[in-house]
Amino acid sequence: MFAWVLAAAAATDGVPAESPRPAGCPTAERCGDIAVPYPFSLERRCAINNDERFHLNCTMSTNKQLLLHGKSPPLEVTKISVQRNKVWIKSPISRQCYNKSATEIITIHDMLDITSTPFVLSRKDNKVIVLGCNNMAVGYKISEYYTVVCSPTCMQNPSMENPRNDGKCNHDGGCCPLDLPKGAKSIRAVFYLLNKTSPLWKNYPCNYVTVMDRTRFKFNTTYLTSSAFYDINNGEVSAVMEWKIEEKRCKDPKIHKHGSYACVSNNSECTNTSDDAGYACLSIGLGVGSGICFVVLALISPYIMRKIKTRRIKERFFKQNHGLLLQQLISRNANISERMIITLREVEKATNNFDRERVIGGGGHGTVFKGNLDLNVVAIKKSKIVVQREINEFINEVVVLSQVNHRNVVKLLGCCLETEVPLLVYEFISNGTLYHHLHVHGPISLSWADRLRIALEVARALSYLHSAASMPIFHRDIKTTNILLDDNLTAKVSDFGASRYIKIDQTGVTTAIQGTIGYLDPMYYKTCRLTDKSDVFSFGVVLVELLTRRKPFCYQSDNGDDLVTHFTSLLIEGKLEDIIDPQIMEEEDGEILKVARLATLCTELRGEDRPPMREVEMTLENLILKKRQVLFNKSSWRYDTNQTRDSTRLNEFVSNEASRQYTMEEEILLSATYPR
Repeated sequence: MFAWVLAAAAATDGVPAESPRPAGCPTAERCGDIAVPYPFSLERRCAINNDERFHLNCTMSTNKQLLLHGKSPPLEVTKISVQRNKVWIKSPISRQCYNKSATEIITIHDMLDITSTPFVLSRKDNKVIVLGCNNMAVGYKISEYYTVVCSPTCMQNPSMENPRNDGKCNHDGGCCPLDLPKGAKSIRAVFYLLNKTSPLWKNYPCNYVTVMDRTRFKFNTTYLTSSAFYDINNGEVSAVMEWKIEEKRCKDPKIHKHGSYACVSNNSECTNTSDDAGYACLSIGLGVGSGICFVVLALISPYIMRKIKTRRIKERFFKQNHGLLLQQLISRNANISERMIITLREVEKATNNFDRERVIGGGGHGTVFKGNLDLNVVAIKKSKIVVQREINEFINEVVVLSQVNHRNVVKLLGCCLETEVPLLVYEFISNGTLYHHLHVHGPISLSWADRLRIALEVARALSYLHSAASMPIFHRDIKTTNILLDDNLTAKVSDFGASRYIKIDQTGVTTAIQGTIGYLDPMYYKTCRLTDKSDVFSFGVVLVELLTRRKPFCYQSDNGDDLVTHFTSLLIEGKLEDIIDPQIMEEEDGEILKVARLATLCTELRGEDRPPMREVEMTLENLILKKRQVLFNKSSWRYDTNQTRDSTRLNEFVSNEASRQYTMEEEILLSATYPR
């Protein structure tokens, strides 16, 4: 404790000491008006550890530019702060403009790429800014499955748009801010014109996407009707990077004694980057005077006060998250386990204080950690910050999900309410996601029989959630990364971070849009009205993905069509073999065309034209039944009586599986007979 307080005091009153440069190197370097402090240098040998990534180039032109070494296109550095562990660069603006006939006349998909550098884009300091109307902008990390989607709303007539002089960007009025993913190093923007028949593009012809310093952006409504945003900034804005020495946190190199720990000077202090993507060293001063007073005060501060403060914070969050209500519901409902409420101390122990090495996944709704709780391996989901109105609905949804017991749905075991955003504890599924099993490198992926069975299991889960559960639940984010597979490749629908339950007498509900581009129901996107048919659309996209092994979130045909549109066109033209995965063409027995037709029905534009999940489930049941009967008839049975008897058993088994109308007790018993 003393060492920590002393370092804090020195940093408070002292002047940062200049870090030592290697012998024979200049004590100070500049490029024009920009200082180049150590660990950076204009000479490679003078950079830290002779590391080329900290070597900067200074152009010899009249207006000198400081550039990151080896980047193409070059990235210009405008400021370096060793004390703050940050570098400011010029970030390109991506734009797309249309003429009066809705034909693209300008499209610039500039990519901000710093993959070969020791930097990450600062999640704390930057925002992805989307400007425009009638447009969906999508960003994704290269070679990684991550999407951010935003479509600002606008009035059809610019004169009706409320003038905005406050400079704020709040998801409406043509401006949309988005958070960067953790550890982002390469972001590319892709534009989708939502409706070419809409008059919006006539009044708002251009759309823009960029990553920029959140403190530098001030929204102006003139950005929507002109090219002012691009022109004023000359196509570039300021963005912030943090540098890291290793992809570890401060404690890791010390504990494991790798010999690579960099903060060895008495005048340096280790600090994690803002998104825990790595660590860096900050120089601290050797201040005196009032720092000594600070040390004395800190040492005599009662240890118990911090304990009391921590306990009060936990109690406040517990009440804020309606923990008392959940306790009452548990006491009234015998179906809900008393272990549903889990303390923060238990969760921290289970995850080793949310150690990054325990991270097993993440997505649009949070980060998932692997932990050990009550001698069981569990998955603990740490959600992103949500608004209070969503927390107000959270407890009822926890109660509903806790009563869901289906062998193809990941079981919710409990929740922790002592944090700002509640933590959810699920059963741990060990074998990864359907996405990673399907999109493997190489020609051989999941067999056609496995894909068809997995599709049926997901359909069963959704059918159960929509109709057989105690209260209808709409998942709202069905995709292959949210379908887990156990050791037997049994499908488990997971990630209910976006799910909503609907009262039995309701057919739908109006909500804020959530989902993933490529899987998102266009009618839900347009109307904000969520129904069971939204999940049907997403499931149809999963069927297309299973048939083609193409990725819906980034697929674009030569004509600019997305995966579903292109797939449907090829089916109509009788050219389905052009897009079907060659592997399953050799394995199937006449089912591909039927599944393809089912997929197109599920992805009809109008929700009322799509079948309910119960009908989808029965269709897949019948396909698998016929496939099994064909295999069964090919078997070499000696006696017709045995053949008839076993065929009858097969029909009874599939018929019972198709019904799925079990009581809670039957569901639990049935679930216990299947391996997890």
